[in-house]
Amino acid sequence: MLIFLTALIAMISKAPELRAQDSRRAFPVSISAYIEAYYAYDFDRPEQVRQDFLFNHNRHQSAQINLAYISAEVEQPLYRAKVSLQTGTYAMDNYAGEPVELRPILEAYAGLKLSQKRNFWLDVGVFESHIGFEYVESMKNPTLSRSLVAEHSPYFLAGGRMVYQPNEKLELLTVIANGWQRIQPLTGNSLPSFGTGIYYQAGPRLALSWNTLAGTDDPDDIRRWRYYNNFYAEWQAGEKGLLIAGFDIGIQQAARGSSSYERWYVPTLIYRQVLDEKWSTSLRMEYFHDARSVLIQTAYADGFRTAGYSLNVDYRPAPNVALRVEGRIFEGEDPYFREGRSRQNATLLASLAIALGR
Repeated sequence: MLIFLTALIAMISKAPELRAQDSRRAFPVSISAYIEAYYAYDFDRPEQVRQDFLFNHNRHQSAQINLAYISAEVEQPLYRAKVSLQTGTYAMDNYAGEPVELRPILEAYAGLKLSQKRNFWLDVGVFESHIGFEYVESMKNPTLSRSLVAEHSPYFLAGGRMVYQPNEKLELLTVIANGWQRIQPLTGNSLPSFGTGIYYQAGPRLALSWNTLAGTDDPDDIRRWRYYNNFYAEWQAGEKGLLIAGFDIGIQQAARGSSSYERWYVPTLIYRQVLDEKWSTSLRMEYFHDARSVLIQTAYADGFRTAGYSLNVDYRPAPNVALRVEGRIFEGEDPYFREGRSRQNATLLASLAIALGR
């Protein structure tokens, strides 16, 4: 961690020099960086890791780096490329299933424009998932912590994607990926995953999106097909309000070749209100219903069924700096918390995030 941060500071300090040198080249490189530090207090007072179903801000009562990355990007009329290297507890938790040498990769892809007249791109490599309305950088999101639906849908995919924008209002996307959020394919699985995305700016205040992913997260001999749908709408409520309504639903075969499917669904509602140039606040309500424990494993026959509520207050002294505080409560229908002794969990979370460059 110390070595990474030292290199990060050194690269940032040299960024203007790099840009000046690169401006004389045919392919100028843009250097950017991001770092988010946080402190979380979980009132269940676990030893260290707060909840095994969370992958962000998941350390109790200690100052940590959730995500720090440095990125180099080339954007040209006919080609593009990006490499982003990361560290932090997010990378430790969310990439735990990847080989050690692949865990620092946040993004690494090369892109080629398929039409000189149209905005039509092919990207190959590791890239951000098209599913959902939340980003890996928390300062881009209306809430400080990630919604449960974001924590249990892919943050990243590895493979190829085609992105087509016929006009300013519509974006279409198709993906072939190594699996359900995997850089290295699962051993024994020869089947890729397939995804689609539609983003439509329906009006000056309303945007709609529908995203899918189909495939399996099993080896071939026990393959269970999984189908996932993500729907959301973003509505600008006046000049200072933003309402996000999302509904995700997925099904997975109960067993290989079975006609019976196990289902989970997640409604999410978020409202963000800008108070003035520096202050804003957001309220979130969500419900995660996974009665068959497809995504979140429990010891209970009715799986994981939990409502969540959060309220955060944000202070932005500059556009690229965010100081945020959030209170969050989970209410489960079974005692999932405090080692099986409580149906409720409460956490206070604070973070400071800074973005540099693009």
